[in-house]
Order: sequence, then structure tokens, then C-alpha cells
Amino acid sequence: LPSWGWDFERENLREAWPYITPTWLRSAEAAMTEGEPFHTTAHRLRNEDALLPGYIYTTPPDLDFDPRTYLGWQPSPDVQACCGGAELPQSAVDRVSALGVDAFFPALMLGSPLGYRTEAAFTFWTPELFRHLVTASVQAAQERGVQCVVAPWIPDRMGNQHLVTALERLGAAVGFRGTEDFLQLTADDYADHVARMPSRKRRRLNLDR
Repeated sequence: LPSWGWDFERENLREAWPYITPTWLRSAEAAMTEGEPFHTTAHRLRNEDALLPGYIYTTPPDLDFDPRTYLGWQPSPDVQACCGGAELPQSAVDRVSALGVDAFFPALMLGSPLGYRTEAAFTFWTPELFRHLVTASVQAAQERGVQCVVAPWIPDRMGNQHLVTALERLGAAVGFRGTEDFLQLTADDYADHVARMPSRKRRRLNLDR
């Protein structure tokens, strides 16, 4: 990880969520030792660095990071894996189970495991930065024998479309979409809250429901 401290991060990473900064990641790695850190960095000039966090799991981790759950798999009928965002018929679950663990692991999870973010932290920007980070990360992971790459939580923030595009160029597919709907307490009720949304977000929310 870059040797950024908290003071440096507060000053220079104002656009980054705290969950993808080295300070957070070091704490997460101390708490979750089953994932091997596999971070990708880019360097340019003095204090110009970029970081795409990643972790390799050789055995099934928590359900939120298990790539099989994004295909509708769940460990048992009475344990619901919610992160895939879809309920699939048992036949689909059985097909994923039949592939076995070795078809998915080792797996690379891009992002912050405890921060629910697949993003990059950076102190400089170029139009090709995210593509280079993603490509380098995936290629290096393939050389390590990684079977599957999953980027669970790419927020819809400016610039992140380049992460999605880079992954799609490497063969990835979008599994599901979600809306972060923060309820404003100034609304009289939920209908009023939805009515105040921009039309695009309101349409997206209604379609998701």
C-alpha cells in the first residue's frame, strides 16, 4: 500500500471514500486475514499515486465476497445470500453448485472488503488511469492462477464508468444494479420523498422496485 497517512489522505484524497484509503485497508487487513492483499498501484511524479485495492481468496470467504453468490448460489436453502440481488430457481443454484469450488477459486475481489466499495483512490488523473489499473490487476491475477474476478460494489460516481468499461473489455458482465436511496427526513412521507427525486433517479428506483 502507498505510505499515505491519515493527514495526507484527508488533504489529498478528498474525492475518495475513506473505505478505499490505505489507512482503512490496513485496519481491514488486520481484522480479515483470510484475504491476501493484491493491490495495484500506479506512480507518476512525486506524491502522484493511484491505488486499486484487491484481495485474493483461495477458499470461499464471507458470502458478500463469494463470487458464486452473484450467480444466484446460496450455501443452503435456509441461508439466503442477499448480495446477488436476485432470487433464482433451485435449478440455477444447483448448476452453480455442480461447477464446484475449483471453478471459482482462487478468486480476486476488487475493492474494499469491509467498506463495500470497488473504487480507486488517486492523487492524479488521466483518462486511461482506471483502464490501466484494472488491466494490470486482472492480468497479474491470471498469472497467479486466479479463476474468477469480481468487483461487487462499483458506485455510480463520476469516473467509475471507466472501471465498468475496463472490466467489460476483459469479459466481465454486470450482474445487478442497486440504488443508494438515502431518505431525507424533510419529506412528509415516502411518496413525497420519491417525488422530490430527479426524474432519472425516480425512474430507476421505480423500475428496480
